[in-house]
Amino acid sequence: MFPYQFLFFTNISYKSPVVVFPSKISAIRYSFTRHKYHILLVTGIANPYPLKEYIKCCATEIEHLAFPDHHYFKLKDIQQIKEKFDAIISDKKIVLTTEKDAIRLKESPQNEIIQNIPIFYVPIEVEFLYNEKNMFNQELIEYVRKNQTISSIYTRKN
Repeated sequence: MFPYQFLFFTNISYKSPVVVFPSKISAIRYSFTRHKYHILLVTGIANPYPLKEYIKCCATEIEHLAFPDHHYFKLKDIQQIKEKFDAIISDKKIVLTTEKDAIRLKESPQNEIIQNIPIFYVPIEVEFLYNEKNMFNQELIEYVRKNQTISSIYTRKN
């Protein structure tokens, strides 16, 4: 690390689950503070362990369908999710996924297969430790301000 560099520490906090297909599923019906669910966790992330630990609070049981990081959901994957969900014998069952995987599921051409399933994503928020958020924002603004001038000069020359 150089004297002109700053080091900031952050952590991730999980927020309340959000319904993936709101026109098909009423989120009001699902209360994550009052009920525990049989959860089918669908992830395409490098390290699902922290999320898995977090959702234990609202789970009676967790089944995990783990796909590779940055996975693009194909027809067979969508069918597998539907089959796994349908095989769960419980009236309190849901699918939980990450925000980035929810986007991939929504963008899948075959998403109509899973639109009537209660699928939720768990949003994350980056939190700065030691009250350094304002300092980080100021450093970022200064960096952009300084480099915007350099970038605009370069752009005008080309």
